[in-house]
Amino acid sequence: IILLAAGNTAGAIESCQEGISTLSPMAQKAPDDLQIQRLIANTEGSYANAQRLSKNPQEAEKHARLALESLQRLELLAPNNAEYRRLASATETILAGSLAASGNMPAGLEAFRRSVQAMRIAIEIDPDDLGSALRLSVTLLAFSGRLAASGNQDAAHDAAREAVQLLQYTAERPGAGALEWNEYANALLKVDWPDLRQVNKALQLSQNAVAATSRKNPFFLDTLAWARFRNGETDKAADVEREALALLPPNSSGGLHDELASALKAFLSGQP
Repeated sequence: IILLAAGNTAGAIESCQEGISTLSPMAQKAPDDLQIQRLIANTEGSYANAQRLSKNPQEAEKHARLALESLQRLELLAPNNAEYRRLASATETILAGSLAASGNMPAGLEAFRRSVQAMRIAIEIDPDDLGSALRLSVTLLAFSGRLAASGNQDAAHDAAREAVQLLQYTAERPGAGALEWNEYANALLKVDWPDLRQVNKALQLSQNAVAATSRKNPFFLDTLAWARFRNGETDKAADVEREALALLPPNSSGGLHDELASALKAFLSGQP
């Protein structure tokens, strides 16, 4: 994992191959050993991800499935362990990307659905960890974009719907706060499919997020500005966007500044 994070994919592949060679016989002899099964699942999953990044989707798919076999054993041995469910969710995401890269979009979407289900179970077990679900939602929305670009509009819509539903699930959990409300609101405003948008609900959510952070977060204020705009409150949208820009360091440029400035220009012109 460290080698992958550092961009050393070749080194990661070599390291994982060594680990799999050592751990596979041990895992076969000790199917009920939690530590060994977790290690082989992690190693197979990391190897699958490295192969995916190296554009070897068939090899990535094979090892993602092997990782999932170990994770299924872990889930049977420890059904209330949230970590195993999160690992399963991450591995299903790797499998989904590998299947999509091989051209099997329907199977990729099914893997994403299993990833979402595993994440929902993880949240039920550990309500305090909502960050993993947010990251999965972002991945799902990106996958939706890829499906749409390939011409598979129905599957793209399904993936976007899954992402929005997962964001709703996290935003409505007892431990949810400003971040979860903002991410859900942002999706309801900007998702590509009009039937999935809910601008009134987004306005309420973004108001809650801004209030919870004392109007000190420019990202959340930007979402509120878009919610005002989508609800026809153009002048209020521009005022909120100016408020967000005022929170940035003096003379800032690029990145967030340009994004906020572009939004303000759109509000003033009435053309999103």
